[in-house]
This record gives sequence, structure tokens and C-alpha cells, in this order.
Amino acid sequence: MSTTPFPHNAVSEAQQLRAELAAARAALAAAESRAEYYQQLFEQPYKAVLIIRNGVYTDCTATALQLLGLTSRQQLIGKPIGSFSMPVQPDGCPTPVRVAEVLEQARRLGWTRFAWLGRRLNGEEFWEDIVITAVQLPDDVLYHVSWEDTSDRRPTPGSSYESETRLQLMLAATNSGLWISHLPAGKTYCDQRARTILGSPEAISPHEALLHLIYPDDLPRLRAAFQQAVQARRPFDVEFRVLHPTEGLRYLMAMGQVQFDTQQRPVRITGMLRDITDHQQTRHELTRKSELLELMLRNLPLVLCRFDQQGRILELTGAGLQHPNTADGVEMSPPAGYLLQDMQEAIAQILAGQHVRFIARGMVAEAPVFLQCFGFYDESQQCGIIFSVNATESELSKERLRTEKEFTERLLNYSLDAIIACDQHGRVTAWNRVMEQLSGVAAPTMLGQLLTEFPIFAPDTVPGAPLHSILAGQLTPHYNVPFHCHDHDCEANLMPLQMPEGTGLGVLVVIRDVTQRNYLAAEATRLQLRRQQEILSAVLETQETERRRIAEGLHNGVGQLLYAAKLSLPAGTEVQATRTVLEEAIRATRTISFELTPGVLADFGLKTALQELLKRIPHQHLQVRLQVLDLPHRLPAAVEMAAYRIAQELLNNILKHAHATTALLRATYQAGGLHLTVQDNGVGFEPTSGPQQGLGLISIRNRVELLQGTLQLTSQPGRGTTVQLALPCSPPTGQ
Repeated sequence: MSTTPFPHNAVSEAQQLRAELAAARAALAAAESRAEYYQQLFEQPYKAVLIIRNGVYTDCTATALQLLGLTSRQQLIGKPIGSFSMPVQPDGCPTPVRVAEVLEQARRLGWTRFAWLGRRLNGEEFWEDIVITAVQLPDDVLYHVSWEDTSDRRPTPGSSYESETRLQLMLAATNSGLWISHLPAGKTYCDQRARTILGSPEAISPHEALLHLIYPDDLPRLRAAFQQAVQARRPFDVEFRVLHPTEGLRYLMAMGQVQFDTQQRPVRITGMLRDITDHQQTRHELTRKSELLELMLRNLPLVLCRFDQQGRILELTGAGLQHPNTADGVEMSPPAGYLLQDMQEAIAQILAGQHVRFIARGMVAEAPVFLQCFGFYDESQQCGIIFSVNATESELSKERLRTEKEFTERLLNYSLDAIIACDQHGRVTAWNRVMEQLSGVAAPTMLGQLLTEFPIFAPDTVPGAPLHSILAGQLTPHYNVPFHCHDHDCEANLMPLQMPEGTGLGVLVVIRDVTQRNYLAAEATRLQLRRQQEILSAVLETQETERRRIAEGLHNGVGQLLYAAKLSLPAGTEVQATRTVLEEAIRATRTISFELTPGVLADFGLKTALQELLKRIPHQHLQVRLQVLDLPHRLPAAVEMAAYRIAQELLNNILKHAHATTALLRATYQAGGLHLTVQDNGVGFEPTSGPQQGLGLISIRNRVELLQGTLQLTSQPGRGTTVQLALPCSPPTGQ
């Protein structure tokens, strides 16, 4: 023996002979040899022979026709395989299925033998012992079928037929192949499965050809296993690797038995070959994971704890034990929860068969310790397992973050201003309590929503435009942006907010409710205006008082003296001129006295006073038309005095500046106020450059504002001037 063959499981001598016959027949190459061989078979008188090709019978012997009850070859030739068989075989398998199985087995192994239940032409059932030999042609497979009637010796349990069938089923179920190694010849036969596993195309191969497929490092182990099996005369099994031509490195297991001749020399090895690549890969993966877990336990803050059903520690290991100040490798004595008392409830759940995840908390050396744990019950080992990660730093960081978050939320919520923050996409990340009150929208509703879709910050709103510009990348902040929200006057400050890791610009919006501030400012303005009006009213009242005093002085003093002087003149023409001058002086004094204080206004009202005012205007210079519509008999004294003085001032302006020939003075009462209109046909002026800034119009404006009225002046060069004013008032009670 020059080479070391594959070791495999032992099979019977009959199987070895059948394998040798199949291999020899497969080696026949010449068509003439095949024909001679078939002719010899056909000449055997004691066996029936059929030839099958392309799924039909193509030839037969006379013995076959006789056994089937046929009278001519034409009754058989061209019929499908299984035409003279029972539809279902005794094991319940349909005949077409079993035919396909035995033909495939014959094709793979070269031959096959089995028992068969046939049916003659007259319907009679009979048992057959069939041997099928596959003949490989250049382009097809031809099957030689030899059989004999065995009805007188029907197959029984445990017969060679059933053993063959069970062997084939076992090989198919385990995906294993058979091999037989002839040591003297230095050759090995492999069935179809074994050839597929090895990647060898030949049914019979020299030992050297197969040894080249074996991984070089595994050859010594393979030879040692064979030598030990020979020396100990016992079966062997060995695992080794092969370099498969198409699938690469594969892991195989060979089991076999060495057979000896009469002189106790090893002559044959029969065995079984199985591909265990998947099993080996799984085992290697588990080994790798175990090694990885061991590395993690030694180098990471991890703890592995196993404990029995009484809660006592079986194993405690891992680098994470240094944090609870515990040594590695604790003996089976302390309870599993002695590390942290917070673990007791979880340990009870694990022993009850539950999978639990929990965080164990405790104090070690007056310092907090947190363990992130996963526990389960291992049924195979009948123990509980807890795998822990020291999460002290993480949990303390989370606690600090929670504290900082709560502090930030308190700052936001106790701020006097409404505060909003959004990320670079415009989604709200902060919405404090003041903003909830201002907008009427709760924070949970807005968080994560687009701020740009909130009506206040729509693109076409005053605060929405700067918000969109900042989100678009503009770095300019916007301050004191005014807007109105739910009956509140507000101002917004919008500032760019740099997001983490430079992912873009968010926006911080600080909104202040300025409703009270605006109210106070308006109230201050109103009070200031009221004070100004009081001062103006006092000035006007003082003016009117002084006018009355002067008017009374002129009327009672100067007027009376002039009248007395006139009466003291003697009669005669020589003093007529003096008398005329005195009379003119008396009239001028009365006119000035009237203009200073129109007593008719106090006695008879505005309408009569306006009529008297028009009588004193020289008609040769200006024709004035008076229109009085729906005017009450009396109005508040302040309104009547203001209207009279305004009309007086406007008519004086017309006489002095307008060069007008006609004028219209209209006084009406409607919509709770006095409306006064003065219109002329004078030269007009540009309102922006005309005499409206003179003392006359200033006095008029002051009087109108004092009474909270309105004034409108319309003028164009060459088209005259129109002044319209409205003074709110009501007639005195009782009219």
C-alpha cells in the first residue's frame, strides 16, 4: 500500500461488488462492446430484459414478453415506462414517482436494484426483482433492465431490498455520499453525492487525484486517523478540508470501516462522506463570538453574572466589577443581588422565566452606581444570567442634562417675554409659557411644527418676512418688529441661532407684549394734549376776558367821552366838520368794541352774531352770502365763541389776502356737531407754501383742536380757497 485512502463507514460486500460492476460498465466506451454485451444479456433464457430510452421501451427479450403475457414485441415497444405496473406501489408511492426515483438513482450510481409490483396484460399482479443498469451514451442515457418473477418469494421486512432502500433514503436525508477505496488497486469509487461533495467528476479516481483535493495542512491528520483505524481495527471518523473546484474551501466529515483479507491485510475501505461546512461555520462563528465576548468582558465596563435557582452566584466576571468595588471570580456563596439591592425584584422575575431589562441603582462608597442590565433564564444550564453594563457616567450625564433642561425650561417659562426657537428647517424647538398665553396655543401642539406655517409668521406678515430671510441664510438680526396678536400689541426681536456642527441657521424669537406700554404712552400723549388744551383754553379765555375789558373800556369810556364831546359842541355850521369826525370816531369805537366782544352772540346766539358780523363787512369790497341750516337756537358757549372767532378770522383773511369778490359762509348742524364752511373766489394758493402757517390759521387750528374738532383746507392758485371744519357738540339740555 503506497498511499493512504479516505476512511469511511463500512457497507456490505454485495454493495461493494455492485459498485465495482457499475463503475466497470460506466467505463465501457466502445459502442460495439456495448452491443456485444447487450446481445449476451438478451441470450440469457432465465431472465427478462428490457431496453429503455427516452422514457419508453425500445427493445425486449422473448422471456420479457412471456412474463408480461404478451404475444408480440409490438405490444410493448414504444409504451411509456411503468405501463405494465400497478398504479401505486405497496408503500403508497405512485408508480410514475417511483419510476423517476429509480431511474435517477441508476443514473447517479450507474445501477440500482429493487423489488417491484407489476401487472400482466390480463391484470394479474406479480412481484419482480429488477436490476437497472445505466449506460451513458454520447448524447443520452440508455437503461438496461433485467428482471425475474419473484411472486413465489415476495420481499419480507429486513430483506436486502428493504436494506438497499433504507440505505438510499438515509443517504438522501443526510445529504451524504458513499465511497469505496480498493487499496491494492489504488483507486476509489464515489457515488454521485460523494463526487458532488468532493468536486470530483470521475466515479473511479486514483488515490493521488483525490489527495490533491485535500487541504495540505489536513493530510497528516487524515493519514493518522487511517493508521489508527488499521491498528485498532475499529471504525474511524475524521474532519478535514478540501479545496472544491467551484465552491472553494469546504469542511467534510468522513466515516468508514477498514476491511481485511484472510491474511489480515487491509484491502478495502467503505464509508460515508458528508459536507459539514455549514456546521463548521456556525461553530466557528460561535467560537468567535465567545472570544469577542471574553474580550469585551476583560476590556469594557461589563459584568456577567450567573446565579442558581436559590439566587446564589455561580459566576461573576467582567471589567465592570471594579466600579462596584467587587473582585472577579466570586465563589458560590453571596446572593446575586448583593452588588446592588435594587436588583432583587429583577432577579425574582428572571428566575420566573422572564426576560427583563432594567437599570439597577445603588450607592457604593457613598457614590452613585448605575448598571444597565439584561437578564434571562438559561433552561439548558438551569441558571439565571444577568449581563450588565456600567452606565454610571451615562446616567449621571443624563441626570445633569435633565437638571439643565429643567433649569432652562424654568428660565424660559418664568421669562416676562414670549420666547420661540426653531431649527434650520423652521421647526419649533422651544415655545415657552408666555408664548402659550399670548398665542393661545399649547407648547406640545407647536413643538416640531413649522413656525413658518403659524399665521403670525406667514411670509406676507410683518414678523414673517425677517423670519424667512434668516432661515434663508441672512445673518442680520431684526429688532423691535411690531405686530398685533390676539388684541395685544407686540414687538419681536428675531436673531440668527447657529445650530450644532454648523448644520445651518435657526432662529431665536423674543416677543414682548407692549400693549400696556403703548397704552401708557397713549395715555401720556393724551394727558399732554389735554394739558396743552387746558393751557390753550386758558389763553383763549384770558384773551376773551381781556377783549371784554377793552371793549367795555372803549364803549363805556372812550365812546362816552366822544359822545359827550359831540354834545358839548355849539350849534352851527362852523363846527360841523368837528361833529362829523366825532361821529366817525364814535362809530369806529363801537365797531371795535363789537369786534372785541360781540354781545349779540351771548344774547341771541351764533346765527344772529354771524348776521351782525356780515353787516359790518364792507359790501363794496366783498359780497358774503350766509347759509344757516338746521342750526339750534343755542349751542355750548365755547363752541359758539370758537365758530364766531373762526368765521371772523377767515373773513378777515379773505379781505386781506384773497382779493375775492364773493364769499360763502355756511353753518349747519348735523351728526352731532357744528359744521362751518367758508369759501371764496379769490386768487387761492398752494397749501404747502401759502399763508396757512400765519398767526390767523394757527389760532384757528388751536381753537379746533381745543374742541377736538377737525379742519380741512382746500386751495389752488386761481381757484379760490375752501375751509371746512367740524366741532363736535350737542345743544344745551332743554332745547
